[in-house]
Amino acid sequence: MHHGKLRPGTRVGPYELVRMLGEGGMGSVHEARSPHGPNVALKVVSMPNVGNGPDPRFLREAEVLRSLSHSGIVPVLDYGIDASTKVPYLVMEMLEGDDLAGTIERTGRLASEVVVAIGIELLDALAHAHERKVVHRDIKPANVFLPRDRARGRAVLCDFGLSKRTDLVVSLTETGALLGTPHYMSPEQFLDAKRVDGRSDVFSLAMTLLHALAGANPFDHLVDHAELMIALCTKPVPDARTLLATAPADLATALAGALVTDPRRRSDLATFRACLLYTSPSPRDRTR
Repeated sequence: MHHGKLRPGTRVGPYELVRMLGEGGMGSVHEARSPHGPNVALKVVSMPNVGNGPDPRFLREAEVLRSLSHSGIVPVLDYGIDASTKVPYLVMEMLEGDDLAGTIERTGRLASEVVVAIGIELLDALAHAHERKVVHRDIKPANVFLPRDRARGRAVLCDFGLSKRTDLVVSLTETGALLGTPHYMSPEQFLDAKRVDGRSDVFSLAMTLLHALAGANPFDHLVDHAELMIALCTKPVPDARTLLATAPADLATALAGALVTDPRRRSDLATFRACLLYTSPSPRDRTR
C-alpha cells in the first residue's frame, strides 16, 4: 500500500485518519479518530513483503510491545492488520508536546540537570523493556518525546518499531540495510544490527544525552556513512567537556563510560543510571 493513499478520512481498521504526523523508513504516523475515545497516534507499518500478506510475526511482536507498561514508554493501545489492504498498524497514545530534536532546534542545548533527569527517566523505561527482552535499537533525539503535561512524565521513549523483538524489518536487515540512525548508533550496531543487545541502547541513549547537553551531535560533520562508521569504531567519542566547557565533570564521566566503543567495557544500564544519579543535584532524585 503506498502511503499516498493514506489521506485524511481513510479508514485503517476501525480508525479514521485525521492528519499525517510524520513519515520514515518504517512507515507513517497519523493522528486518527478512535471509536473508543480520544484521538490516537496510528502507525502504519510499511513492510517489504506486504504483497504476500504481512509477516506473520507482526501480531506476535505487537503483543510484546503492548505488554510494555511504563510511564517512560509510549503505550501501544491496539494493533491489527487492516482487512482490505492487509497493512499492519500499531495504535499508540497521542501525546502533546515536542520531541527532543525539535526542542534543541528551537531552544538550544538543555541545562545539565534537565539532561540528567531525562536520562534517569529513560534508563528506567529501558530497564523495563530490557527485562522483557525488548531492545529499542533506534534511540535518538527525535524518538524522545517531552510531554507538555508534566504529570505525564518528563520524557517518553517513542517508536519501538526497530526493537529487536519487533523484527518487522527482517528482510531489510538481511540485505545489509542500515538499521537505526547512524549518528546515534553503537559501533556494534553498524557491524551487525541483528546481534545487538541492551548495551547498544545504552550507547545510543548516552549519545542522545550528549547531544542534548552540548546542543549538537559530535559527529554531525560526517555525512558519509563509511566515514562515520570508521570514526565511531576507531576513535573515542569526544568528551562532553571538549564540546561544552561548562559541562559538569561527573556528568561528562558518566557519559564517557556509556560511550565506550567496546560493549564489553561499556557501562551497563545500572552503572550508567547510578553514575547519573550521583551527578543529580536533587537529593530526591538520588534516593528514588
